[in-house]
Amino acid sequence: MSKEILYYPTIEFQKYDYEWLWMASLLWDKVYRIVPDGYEMHEPRNIQELCSSGDIGISLSPNRYSKIASDKFLRNIEQGVWQAAALEFDHEDVDKYNAYCRLHKDKVDVALRNIMLLDQKSFEENNWLYVSKEMSSQYMIFLATEIAEQNNLSLFTSNSDAWTASTFFMHSSNIQENFFNGDSFIEESTAALTPVFFNDVFPANILSIPASDILEYREKRKDERAEFQNAIDDFVKRLSRATDPKILDQIIHDEQIKVEYALTNYRKSMDLLKVVKWGGYIASLVSIATDALGYTSFDSNVIKGLNTAGIGIGLLTGLVQNNIQPVHTPYSYLCNIKDMSIDSFSTINYQLYRKVEEFIND
Repeated sequence: MSKEILYYPTIEFQKYDYEWLWMASLLWDKVYRIVPDGYEMHEPRNIQELCSSGDIGISLSPNRYSKIASDKFLRNIEQGVWQAAALEFDHEDVDKYNAYCRLHKDKVDVALRNIMLLDQKSFEENNWLYVSKEMSSQYMIFLATEIAEQNNLSLFTSNSDAWTASTFFMHSSNIQENFFNGDSFIEESTAALTPVFFNDVFPANILSIPASDILEYREKRKDERAEFQNAIDDFVKRLSRATDPKILDQIIHDEQIKVEYALTNYRKSMDLLKVVKWGGYIASLVSIATDALGYTSFDSNVIKGLNTAGIGIGLLTGLVQNNIQPVHTPYSYLCNIKDMSIDSFSTINYQLYRKVEEFIND
């Protein structure tokens, strides 16, 4: 799994993402983002300082990707490849959304640009398209998914709507419909999308830590960061390869010990940061064979909690084809700082499930 991540869906780091950025900087080696050529950043001084090392906030130009991504997006829409209500766009009825957003023209090829400008309220001005928020938002997320895939980057966001769309795009039409969280699979399924949560990973006082201290930590504690990253990687890879319930249970037992040990060392390595309390979690999205899951092994909350390591495994939805890819199981979601319990994991897991359900059917 890549130790380098792509931030999306916006160009600049937003205020609600500052906490996310500080946490991401403590763990991942490089943080990329999509920035059109010639775009001038307007970010506060502490963000500029954090990005000054050259490893955080690295710009990727969309120019080399927009033609292929636009063609693929438009073709899949026109041919009905994606069976999802959120991807059914009606230009004649766009007023009901009453929402338009600004999209840089370099992110969109001419053919798709013309489609976006079909409704009467859309227009182009000074290199920006002012178009339907619904279509432009989905396209920008699809573009990020394509860029990440082509460069072996892990997609990452704290925006649950963006996470939902990118999860759908990554698995295309393979995500199963009519799956009810907590029950047996309604249709035959070979695998399930499974969020794996890791809790109490970051300092609870994260926003009080100066950017200079974050940069010092990144330089001096590379080994501890790598050890924790590798422990998570090994855990999710082994989960995705299991096909027998007994083997899966054994993997969970063995690997959680390694993850807990690595997490303990990772926390100790933050002595430089004067940590007061721990909080926050990360989630990795992995596909696991349904034969190995054995539906009844999960309780009514569809979450399996794993001892003191603060690890939770949930069910999201089924996959109708065998699409287990242990090497490309991206970290996908990083949530805000707060104390987490198994009940909290269950609530968040259900919220993510509802996001996917609404994206496909509502």
